[in-house]
Amino acid sequence: MTTLQKALIACAVALSAPAAAQPRAKPTVSKDRVHVLNDRIVVDEGLLFDTNRARIRSAGRELIETIATMWLVHPEWKRMRIEGHTDDRGSTEFNQRLSERRAHFARRILLRHGYAPDRIEAVGLGASIPRVEADDEAEHHANRRVEFVFVRD
Repeated sequence: MTTLQKALIACAVALSAPAAAQPRAKPTVSKDRVHVLNDRIVVDEGLLFDTNRARIRSAGRELIETIATMWLVHPEWKRMRIEGHTDDRGSTEFNQRLSERRAHFARRILLRHGYAPDRIEAVGLGASIPRVEADDEAEHHANRRVEFVFVRD
């Protein structure tokens, strides 16, 4: 079993727990590429995208398809919001456009699985909501991500 598959299984287990049972953990910089924070799956941008690109890599497509499959077994997840985030390097305009394009590309893959367009929202947030204050490369890397946020009943 690959590290990615193990991470996805951990995501499915964590997201299966009732909302009250999930800890309100403070995000930290970590080498994990996929992890769960409360109601969201947080995916390292390097797993989905090449640097400064919005086209999703093959491994990223597989990950999103796995998230789509997870959604099928959780009827309590009524809607999903896909949030694209960048670090604060580069212009505000470039980061905003990049984060929007990344979220929309991820949404397209989910729509191919038959989900109704009104159930999936894609938003780009640029560098407006960093996970951590970035002083070094690892911290900048943590801020470059896509989050799949599930809205429960």
